[in-house]
Amino acid sequence: MSNRIGFVGPADDLVALRSALEYLLLSDVINAIYLGDANDVEQVVSAWAEDLGAEAFLSRAAELALTGNANEIQDLLVADQAVQQLSRVRGLPPPPSRAIEMMEDRIVLVVHSKDELDEEDIANANVIVSGAEPEAFLRRFGPRYFFSPGPLAAGHVGFLERDDDGVIVASVFTPGGEEVWREALMGRRNRISVSG
Repeated sequence: MSNRIGFVGPADDLVALRSALEYLLLSDVINAIYLGDANDVEQVVSAWAEDLGAEAFLSRAAELALTGNANEIQDLLVADQAVQQLSRVRGLPPPPSRAIEMMEDRIVLVVHSKDELDEEDIANANVIVSGAEPEAFLRRFGPRYFFSPGPLAAGHVGFLERDDDGVIVASVFTPGGEEVWREALMGRRNRISVSG
């Protein structure tokens, strides 16, 4: 799995939210983080797990172990793998709490709104991702970056990833997979070595 985190901004439409989250999971993300109300993402994931038959998995597995053919067992395992992928979907804790993700030695601070941040939050983060923004943006402020995919209604999802050269890249895509923009943020930090 790549070192890639996906972000979906606040959504008014739970069907669109599920579709955007499906796109992020198919994009091989470590985590798909919803930047809106955590109740929305809990509702979507619960319904999604129900659609995949998560509740009935053990009883169905026991039944197929006794009477199932190879294709039925394979179908059950594929469905179980889809359910397991739902564990990569995350919501944010209620404000003013924050979530922290790591990209190697870089701290990614994830919040509902950048207005919730204080100086200490900003000083300790390399990238700050916020959800309550009117549009997708990326801005540099000294050595730090502020990033948002904007609201889902604007038709965007966002990614932070480390490329093969160790460079952190921010990108915005449509939920259908079309790249809107992509920008390199920072490379691997130089390490000081002292020999004596």
